[in-house]
Amino acid sequence: MTNTPNPYDGVLPYGAYTNDPYGQDPNRLVPNDRPGAGRRLAGTLIDGIIIAIISNAIASLAGVDLTDLGTGSMFTMSLITIVVWLIARVGSEVAWGASPGKRILGMKVVTADGSNPDAVSSLKRNSWIVSQIIPFVGGLVQIALQIFIGVGIANDPEKRSWFDKLGNLTVVRSR
Repeated sequence: MTNTPNPYDGVLPYGAYTNDPYGQDPNRLVPNDRPGAGRRLAGTLIDGIIIAIISNAIASLAGVDLTDLGTGSMFTMSLITIVVWLIARVGSEVAWGASPGKRILGMKVVTADGSNPDAVSSLKRNSWIVSQIIPFVGGLVQIALQIFIGVGIANDPEKRSWFDKLGNLTVVRSR
């Protein structure tokens, strides 16, 4: 007669205590503490609307003809939008931990220790916006990057995009 392996070897008996706090694995993610791609996209759209209004106002005050579809006007408008986007997003993430869209939807950008990001980390995280400066195809590149970011968030167990990882940041629910 041969000894068959016990399938319960290494399994703690029912009711046994573990060394983990509250009997939980500390490395396991808390359910629903990380917003999904849809919620984050909604926050980005809110930010985009706010930034578009500000960028158009600045361009109008600067004398840019918003009805002209020439390369010069498009380039100037793209440059204004990029600068406003980076100032608004990086500034608000550093100051409050969230952009206006994220704050409205109850999200926050944090470092590994839970604090607000620094300017360099936030700039890395928001660097995808610079693709808008590419003449004629910048908008298409941005759409492709948004899809890339969304798919990355949806498929990552920690709900982090490649740009979140680049800045070593995480987006969490704040409420």
